[in-house]
Amino acid sequence: MATPDTQVKGNGRYRTSTGDLLIGAIDIFLPQTLNANTNWGPNPLLTSFTPLYSGGHSYMGYLSFNPSRNDILNDIQASLVEVNAVTVCP
Repeated sequence: MATPDTQVKGNGRYRTSTGDLLIGAIDIFLPQTLNANTNWGPNPLLTSFTPLYSGGHSYMGYLSFNPSRNDILNDIQASLVEVNAVTVCP
């Protein structure tokens, strides 16, 4: 979550919120960072009155607000399915 990098190895899954102020600031100086691909609802400012907001950069916030919560849970489920499909060497 909140990936301030240019890639995730193996085309891995990541989630970065449009309302994450820390990642947004990093993106100003390093514009090649991965694009935001989730958010915490239609207006991140509405969530700023809760302690979970933390400038849009907290695990609890990412896991508490939709659609980021559902995005992350879907990513975890998809990853578990992929791992389960791997054939283990005898």
